[in-house]
Amino acid sequence: MVSVLWSFTPAVVHYVEHPTAGETGNLAGRFRAQVLDVLRVDDGRITAIASFEPRHFAAFGLPLACCERGIPVARGGPGLR
Repeated sequence: MVSVLWSFTPAVVHYVEHPTAGETGNLAGRFRAQVLDVLRVDDGRITAIASFEPRHFAAFGLPLACCERGIPVARGGPGLR
């Protein structure tokens, strides 16, 4: 997992070794994109989670596959800090 901010909202990007997402199953790289969860936090509590499949990762500037330690090779992108 990699923590990011999307439009100043906390988010978590999940990269896994054995992905179930069809878009990433045949990619090179040990860890492959599984899901991006954007969290809504109200009064210090998570009140909603919006999940995005790997096909949406490019819009967030995130790679579909990443390096050995599970850290994305690309940084930044629209709204990411």
